[in-house]
Amino acid sequence: MENQSQQSPAKFTGQILIVIALSFFFFFVSASATFDSGEIITEGELENVTRAMRMNGYTLFGNAIATSDLRYQILAGKSFTLFVPPDSNLFSLDISSDASHYVQSLRYHVSPLRLSISDLRNLSSFAAPYLHTLLPHHSLLIRTHNKLPTNNAPLVTTVDGVPISYPDLCHGSRTFAVHGLDGILSAVPVSVSVSSDRIQRKRHQNQIHRKRDHLSFSRF
Repeated sequence: MENQSQQSPAKFTGQILIVIALSFFFFFVSASATFDSGEIITEGELENVTRAMRMNGYTLFGNAIATSDLRYQILAGKSFTLFVPPDSNLFSLDISSDASHYVQSLRYHVSPLRLSISDLRNLSSFAAPYLHTLLPHHSLLIRTHNKLPTNNAPLVTTVDGVPISYPDLCHGSRTFAVHGLDGILSAVPVSVSVSSDRIQRKRHQNQIHRKRDHLSFSRF
């Protein structure tokens, strides 16, 4: 009887430790499941984002996502920031460009990171405030300044010089940040910018050669 009374506290302590260990195990499993579910973008979440844009007067961008390959690219990702242009600008782009350029422009308005307006303002204070986009080799320049030349004036955050008029349109989303723009972003292809730079250098070289030829001819 005495041995049994001495062993019972040890057994009881062991059972408590097992219960505590199992509690921690289920806690971490549930926490990891919650974290993973927050990273998975579902059709419902994308529809909620489209609805939020539509309710704030930005209709065409959601329609463009739904009818292009950008939809599958977003559903395969984890989190995004959408910079949404006004319907009038997007409509003008649609009728003035081919399908390839149109989709590239859409990708230029999407960043594979979820950044609220406060995150963007923090980013703008960095030495290189650039934000990657879904368009390869293209980044967005983020700036923040006072709307008026006074310290009490409201802050304005711009994306490639285009002001954000309606920040944080989609509240409560863990995977999306949506910001309504005052205009549309213009993506200049890298090949075009490189070729134009070469053209400028070539023109400068030609001007130098012309001056040299003129000086040589004037000597005679």
